[in-house]
Amino acid sequence: MKQFTTPRLSLKAFKQEDILEAVEALNTNEARKYLGGIREDIAASEAYHEMLDKSGIWSIRLIDSDVFIGIVSLTDYHEAHYTELSYVFSDKHWGKGYAYEAVVPIIEYAKEQLRLDVIVAQTQSANYPSIRLLEKLNFHKKHELMRFDNMQSVYELHLNDYIAYLRARVGNAAVNLTGVNVLITNHKHQILLQKRGEYPLKWGLIGGIVELGETLEAACLREAYEETGLTLTDQPTLIGTTSGKDCYMHLPNGHKAYFITAGFHINYNGEPLSVDGKETKELVFFDFDNLPVELVKSHRNMIDVYLSKCIELH
Repeated sequence: MKQFTTPRLSLKAFKQEDILEAVEALNTNEARKYLGGIREDIAASEAYHEMLDKSGIWSIRLIDSDVFIGIVSLTDYHEAHYTELSYVFSDKHWGKGYAYEAVVPIIEYAKEQLRLDVIVAQTQSANYPSIRLLEKLNFHKKHELMRFDNMQSVYELHLNDYIAYLRARVGNAAVNLTGVNVLITNHKHQILLQKRGEYPLKWGLIGGIVELGETLEAACLREAYEETGLTLTDQPTLIGTTSGKDCYMHLPNGHKAYFITAGFHINYNGEPLSVDGKETKELVFFDFDNLPVELVKSHRNMIDVYLSKCIELH
């Protein structure tokens, strides 16, 4: 089974020689507070012996001292078509970032080696430290259920979601993200803007993040379809880019990003516009001299780039 090394941790297949240390480190009131409580050492030892017959279970040790501090696993969820991420750590080593450090390479392994699309994680709804970890890893809450006599929260991570995968690896740290703005104009030389249903809750251009491996042009056509319902077939024309400090965002969920955005122009083809009510609340064509005050700043900058291009061409 694949082994992993991080700056502070070593992750290796859980083996017979790990059992005594696992019982000592993990069979405590704190470590098992949300796992059904402390068990008799014999029962705990038997449970760990059963793990020896399963794949996808790693012991976690400190590199500098070889001290056993926990277990992380990727195993079948009780809903068999899912794979579940689980973890438990010695309470003596809480609060040092070891859980995040151990789980990140397992998520990468699930995506790159196992080719999984989704992994789930289940934790007691009262286990706030575990929930904070999952949310930092960009898991999203799917539902709650009653299991093991307690309310459980089920989270999932879509590994083919580029942003989710990226955030699972770097957390909330500031990153550069590549995006597109689609400037759609009609025969009256008006520009189409959307009233956004997601942060920032302002008017803005059609657009979004470029997916991994996607071309800028393909991203334009995809975003236009997702946010307006338009099936544009004309090739979009590159008009310019925006980047730098004016394109920084600190989102309510803690994520930080600098957006490097390519702006493309395309003519409106007359199709009916479709509002999904989630990402997009309204779609309106505006005159360039009567744009809404509540307009995303970087989008205002992109419109200025477009207008300057129009002046150059005429």
